[in-house]
Amino acid sequence: MMRTGYGEIFATRANRYEESMARWPGARDEEFAAMCRYLGVVDGETLVHAPAGGAYLRRYLPEGVGYIAVDEAEQFQAACAPRLRPGDRAIHSTYVDMPLADESIDVLGSLTGLHHVTPRAPAYAEWFRVLRPGGRLVIGDVAVGQAEGAFLNGFVDRYNSQGHDGRFLDGDDERALHAAGFVDMRVVDERYAWRFERADDAVAFCHELFGLDRPGAPEALARTLRDDLGLRADPAGAGWLLPWGLRFIVARRPAAG
Repeated sequence: MMRTGYGEIFATRANRYEESMARWPGARDEEFAAMCRYLGVVDGETLVHAPAGGAYLRRYLPEGVGYIAVDEAEQFQAACAPRLRPGDRAIHSTYVDMPLADESIDVLGSLTGLHHVTPRAPAYAEWFRVLRPGGRLVIGDVAVGQAEGAFLNGFVDRYNSQGHDGRFLDGDDERALHAAGFVDMRVVDERYAWRFERADDAVAFCHELFGLDRPGAPEALARTLRDDLGLRADPAGAGWLLPWGLRFIVARRPAAG
């Protein structure tokens, strides 16, 4: 299997990413809840999640939804197992040649991994192929011009020895989705927060999640989370909030006929 940029990056970083998600499983609750609102999956539907990471989305979905986790990093595929339910599947695959039948999937969701996949037009064509007529697509990722992108391609790029060269969502993605055949597109920028009991937890979580391995990273990270991203105590007294946000693109494959 030929790796994309995503596969190369997370062949190295997946284990640290998984550790952060395992230690603070509720930190991104609001993000996953937003994704689920846009997915709108119901019992009896089948969802493909690509890239799936360690299947972190699964626990937010209804019990009766069929779930297929697709990820290019073998470490992430292995990490899926404890989160899967009976009948679920975890597939080791790129996103441009998934071993799934034509028109076999009700919903496809992609959350926060797509900025590592370039070019994306082949993935959009593949996702159109596997969705049934009327099937839905939801993408949630960082958009060009957002503070999150400046943090990733600035701070993370400096303090991760692999660097970070994310290609964030913009009008080219919308045009490529239209070219692939998708219709009824909606684009929404969502704001929410990652939540932690202590400020130190936010720093440790981001240190592992983003694979920061260069000297001075924890100290510099604490300042950056506070000064650039707005890490602050929750005014309601419920721990600490790290403001975050993504762009969600919702579209569908046209119905038959």
